[in-house]
Amino acid sequence: MAISDEIKVLAEKIVQVKDDLKTEEATKLSLVNPFIYKVLGFDIGNPKEVVPEHKADFRDGTCDKVDYACYLNPDYSAGKQRKVCFLGQPHDMVKEIDR
Repeated sequence: MAISDEIKVLAEKIVQVKDDLKTEEATKLSLVNPFIYKVLGFDIGNPKEVVPEHKADFRDGTCDKVDYACYLNPDYSAGKQRKVCFLGQPHDMVKEIDR
């Protein structure tokens, strides 16, 4: 299925289940995890790709716990550059860093 179709399916699901999502965990399981897997293409069961409750250090010196860290290069080694997309930031939707 194309990404645009996956987004449409998830958008329809949001309308159907929004009143039943009473907790953050329910929202993650019903909406966020499928988005990460089906739309973004990350394997949510692979801790080298998706790390929940990740402690993130940002370039501006802030350190926040984020709901998910999605590693764009899961096969990194020490000293090698990698990029990470953080989801669930309270003050920003998404940030990207280099390590």
